[in-house]
Amino acid sequence: MGPYCAAVHSILQARERRPVRLGVAGAVLAFLALAGLQALAVRPYLPPDELYHVGYAAMVLDGQLPTLTTSLPVGEVPLAPADGQPRRVYVANHPPLFYAATAVPLGVSRHLNAPAAGFLAARLLSASLAAAGVALIAWLAVLLVPGRPRVAVGAAWLAALLPSLPHVSAFVYNDGLGFLAATATLVAAVAVLRRGPAVPRLAGLTAASAAAALTRAPGLVLVAFAAVAASGGVLLHQGRRRGRQVLAAAGAGAVVAGAAGGAALWFYLRNRSLYGSLTGATYNQQLFGFVPQDHVPELLRSPAYLLRLYDGLWVW
Repeated sequence: MGPYCAAVHSILQARERRPVRLGVAGAVLAFLALAGLQALAVRPYLPPDELYHVGYAAMVLDGQLPTLTTSLPVGEVPLAPADGQPRRVYVANHPPLFYAATAVPLGVSRHLNAPAAGFLAARLLSASLAAAGVALIAWLAVLLVPGRPRVAVGAAWLAALLPSLPHVSAFVYNDGLGFLAATATLVAAVAVLRRGPAVPRLAGLTAASAAAALTRAPGLVLVAFAAVAASGGVLLHQGRRRGRQVLAAAGAGAVVAGAAGGAALWFYLRNRSLYGSLTGATYNQQLFGFVPQDHVPELLRSPAYLLRLYDGLWVW
């Protein structure tokens, strides 16, 4: 009777999971439809900065890592405007992970002499990375609210239809990979806290936070968050003596932070050497003649700045 009941329970669980999977899959497909339509319809390089992100990827393809004063290699950028205007790769203070991934479709298109196809493939790659992040949003909801599977479907659809996400993800920007890596870090962190610090979970947490730090500067915050999650997982689930438990928790956090941060630290130290700061933002703004505005504590205390962040979610 025992095995029979277990089999019935397994079948019922599978039936319950199927609508959730279909709902999440529908959200991902809707997102890809919205982002893919924009990727096809919007003129190349009409979105701000896209030309420079593609230029960065083209330089990575050629084995070079640009700086903020590097001239844009117009001859290597597919469909680049031939207007003769001097341009520089002013997104070069971003870490190179996204650009290394984008270099793949650009390299294939260069080999096939199909620049338009390579450019479109790069846009679709960005959209696909963000679509994977939408699926991870559902996974995060399952981990946070395991008894309410409809929350996972609703969360996925909310992310998929939030205007700014498919809009930004349709272009060759590093936002799609940044969204994916950040969401993966949150999923791994919650898994460690809820289910315990098993080695595969800690490895996933380390890899996700390292990818976040190698994509955008805010990923450094996620490295710190991952370290705290690793320590918390040990404290919550390891039944050792208190002193040893604290030492083990500190060790787990240090290993995660050291491995993830170490994977990306070289680039931020390079920024500091070249531009005087880890992000290079002040140096970049000065090159444009702008007044530097990257003082994080002041921005976070500014109601106007927070309101602009909120409004940005609804930009189409």
